[in-house]
Amino acid sequence: MLLRVTERCHMGCSHCFIENTGPHGQHMTKEVLMESLRFAQRMNVLFLGISGGEPTEHPKIIEIIENAKRSAFFIALISNGMFLENPELTKAIVDTQIHVQITNDPRYYPQRIQRIRHDRFVYVDSVDYITPCEKATKNNIPITKKYTGCTNLRNLTKIFNNVATAIKFLENDINNLKLCSPSINIDGSISAGETNTCSRIGTIYDNNETITKNLIDMQCHNCGLTYIDTTKGRHYYG
Repeated sequence: MLLRVTERCHMGCSHCFIENTGPHGQHMTKEVLMESLRFAQRMNVLFLGISGGEPTEHPKIIEIIENAKRSAFFIALISNGMFLENPELTKAIVDTQIHVQITNDPRYYPQRIQRIRHDRFVYVDSVDYITPCEKATKNNIPITKKYTGCTNLRNLTKIFNNVATAIKFLENDINNLKLCSPSINIDGSISAGETNTCSRIGTIYDNNETITKNLIDMQCHNCGLTYIDTTKGRHYYG
């Protein structure tokens, strides 16, 4: 599950599917953060990706990381790597001892980064799929229409009739069938996937049963992606 702690980002990537991200984006408050962590505990979430916007632009990012660590999750920071230009912040993030995933695809990211070698840093140079968001459409970026070997939270919830079980399946997906991760937004709402086109399925104040029902009843197809699970020969739709 992703925890979007801010909508602020100064990078301005041409493909970004979080359409309200920008240099003046809002930050998640401490109250919403703590309730989000309690929600993740209730859902028995094992993996929590701290994301945004650019999460390192949140002024309390180190405090956020430390709070998440105390919640006994496997924590990863998902970043564009701009924080590497700030030696003090870089050291503080390294000192938290969490894993960091840095994505910087030269096709879409307007600024390259200076890398550092670290055993907990992973660099991703290629974005796998592009959703039909406003930025990508405006910039004439080819939209991904089909993704082979994938499933998502909605169809898994229909299979298991339990959103917590569906999240657990995604976390333990050894066959790498996952495309979208459910996300907690800065206002405490929960999205079925990673993009702004994904439907809201509840809030951090809702229980398992409510969110499960919302997912099962959800009518979607907003992202335009077709998911093909090649292991079972089934087609799913976003």
